[in-house]
Amino acid sequence: MAGPDIEVAIGERLAVRPKARNGPAVTLLFHALIDRALALGVTVSLVDAQPHLVLPYERLGFRPYLPPLTNPAGVTIPLAGIAQDDGMSGRSVRPWPT
Repeated sequence: MAGPDIEVAIGERLAVRPKARNGPAVTLLFHALIDRALALGVTVSLVDAQPHLVLPYERLGFRPYLPPLTNPAGVTIPLAGIAQDDGMSGRSVRPWPT
């Protein structure tokens, strides 16, 4: 369902130091990226997440849209979300329709 009103962003290679992965840094990074996507008019966001990042993405509304992939970097899970301004924080992703 692509058309002139759909803008797609593909996120990859996000990095947080291992010590910071269980703290707020990951969530803050995700929120900053969603804010930027909304500011640019992005409506669909696609990411290939490493397995340990699937839960944080799902908390933001992302959902798998393909089975896990195996590539030179290891296993990744393709996730998609529909960016929207929730009227409060401006940082939400509506779940991908299933």
